[in-house]
Amino acid sequence: MVFDSHAHLFDEHFTTYYARNKTADALECFDWERYQNDMAEILPGRTIHANIISYPDKHMATNVANRDASDAFTVAQLEKDPLSVGELMVAPNDTVDDIEKRPTHPRIRGFKCYHLLARQDGPTFQCQTEEFLPESAWEVANARGLVITLHMVRDAALSDPDNLNYIKPMAKRYPNATLILAHAARSFASWTGLEAVEQIAHLDNVWFDFSAVCESPAMFQILKKAGASRCMWGTDYPISDVRGKCFS
Repeated sequence: MVFDSHAHLFDEHFTTYYARNKTADALECFDWERYQNDMAEILPGRTIHANIISYPDKHMATNVANRDASDAFTVAQLEKDPLSVGELMVAPNDTVDDIEKRPTHPRIRGFKCYHLLARQDGPTFQCQTEEFLPESAWEVANARGLVITLHMVRDAALSDPDNLNYIKPMAKRYPNATLILAHAARSFASWTGLEAVEQIAHLDNVWFDFSAVCESPAMFQILKKAGASRCMWGTDYPISDVRGKCFS
């Protein structure tokens, strides 16, 4: 059995960012059946379960219907596999009450945040984490023992002082919440994680998924410093189906 810690299942009809270059009649649906079919090419003959994560779309911050449709789609996919779990998208202005009103399916195990939701206009890649990950998500995750999957931004990723100065106190403040740093703490350039991971390796509630990153030095460093028990394999499906790279 294989567990995919980071898979996006979604319908392009309500995920306009991913489908922005397509015409309406070309929009696709990446559902459980398609995921299983595509994974069979990578891992033939294996049983695969997944952490199904809503695909981020900047309009989810302002379009309630858009996000509701995404939530319903995620829950529908969970009904197709009893050993899979899911995460719902949170927006920057969500309150604790907003989050607690979201679907309460027993296998919704956490939240996904993304920098695109921070602003509707202008670039978001240099955002501070608190601009797109509301503290309310931490509060709910801590109270319920849930996870938060964070795809950091800023050029230096984990080596950025602002990112480190965010992660360390928040992980300590909310010890019952688990923070998953996606893409080997976003080590798409291996050097961003090689030294910085030592500063958070002692935080038991900070985990790492290795989805969609091709940098083995960063992975080895995380395994060495944080330990294999806090590291997870993932695909970032359907990103796993596009061409990758072998250098930073």
